[in-house]
Amino acid sequence: MITVVYPYRDRDLRRIENSLESLVSQTNTDFTVLFIDYGSKLEMAKQVEILVSKYDFATYYYAYNVYQPWNKSKALNFALNLAKTPYFFVADIDMIFHPEFINTSFNLIKTFSNVYFKVGFLSKEESIKQKKFEDYKIKFESTNEATGISLFNTNDLRSLNGFDENYHFWGAEDTDVHVRLKHAKKDIHFYSDQVLMLHQWHVNYVNSEQKALTAKLHIKGIVQRNHDYLKQVRVSGKIKANDHEIGKVIDKTAFNKIIEYDKPIIISNKKTEFDNWFYNVLCSNELKINIHVVFKEAPFFKSKKYTLKKMLGKNIPEYITLKTINDNVLSYVVSNLHTYNYVYKISDDLKSIMLKILV
Repeated sequence: MITVVYPYRDRDLRRIENSLESLVSQTNTDFTVLFIDYGSKLEMAKQVEILVSKYDFATYYYAYNVYQPWNKSKALNFALNLAKTPYFFVADIDMIFHPEFINTSFNLIKTFSNVYFKVGFLSKEESIKQKKFEDYKIKFESTNEATGISLFNTNDLRSLNGFDENYHFWGAEDTDVHVRLKHAKKDIHFYSDQVLMLHQWHVNYVNSEQKALTAKLHIKGIVQRNHDYLKQVRVSGKIKANDHEIGKVIDKTAFNKIIEYDKPIIISNKKTEFDNWFYNVLCSNELKINIHVVFKEAPFFKSKKYTLKKMLGKNIPEYITLKTINDNVLSYVVSNLHTYNYVYKISDDLKSIMLKILV
C-alpha cells in the first residue's frame, strides 16, 4: 500500500476536489490519503475537513500552526510519523492524477526504491476546465530538476530523519531530501515515460514576494536563503536532518494556552529599544521565560516634529521600520526557535507585530 500525503494550507476548495476526484478514478485502489492541514484559517479548515471527509480513503488532520509561517517539512514529517505503509508519496493539492498513476507506481517500485515524476503544467485558462485527463492541453512539462512530486520508500525517509524542518515558507525542501538520499547511496529514479500528473495553475510564490510589510507572513529574501542552505547540504555530504523530534505540530490544547497567555510588553521601533530587547532577550543563549511582545511605531516617528527635525539635520533618535523588525525577529524565530510553541501575527492595519513564545 502507498500513503499519499497532501501538505496543505488555505487553498481553494475546487482544486482540492479536482485532485481527490482524480484519485477516486484510480484503477488500483491500494492506497490511503493523509491530508495534513498545516494551519489554514479556522473558518477555511472547517470547510476543508467536510470536503475531505467525503472520501473514504482520506483522513484529515489539522495542525494549529495557523499563526506561523508555512513549513512543508513539518507537515510531511507529521505524516511520516503517522504512516504505516512501506511507501510514502508526497502529493500536491494542485495535482490531477492519471487513472493509472497508482498502478504505475506499484510497477516502478518493483525496480526502484524511490521515484519522482514528470508533471504537465496547465495554463490558467485550461486549469478551470473540467475534462478527462487525456483531453487536457499541457502548456509545458517539468524536467528532472523539479523534485517536489516523489514516491519514497518509507524506511529510506526515516533513515534520513525525515524532511529538513529548517526550510520555511517555500523552496528547496524537496530537493534537499533527494540530495541526502544520494548522499546515503539510496537510488532515486526520474520517471519521464509519460505524464501521470497535471498541475493546476496558481501564482508562483517567488513572484508574489512583497518588499513592504503585509499581514501575510513573509521574510525578505527567504527563497534565496533556503537555496543557500541547500548549497551547504550539497557540499557537506549531510545525510540526517533535524536534531530534534520531527513532525511536532501545535495541538488544540497548546494553541489555546498560547492564545490565552496575556502578559504583553510594548517595544517601539526606536532602534536602541529594539536592539536591547532583540539581543538581550530573544537572542540570549537559552530561552528561559515566556515571551509576549508587541512591536509598535513610536508616536514621535510619524510626527511632523520628527519629520522637520530630520529635514533640518537635527539630532534625533534612530528609528527602524516595522518591516525591518519583522525580518529580524521572524528570521531569528524560524532559524533558532521554531521547535517552540509560538504565534506570530501582523495586525491587519500593519501598525503592530505580536510574538508569543511559551517555553
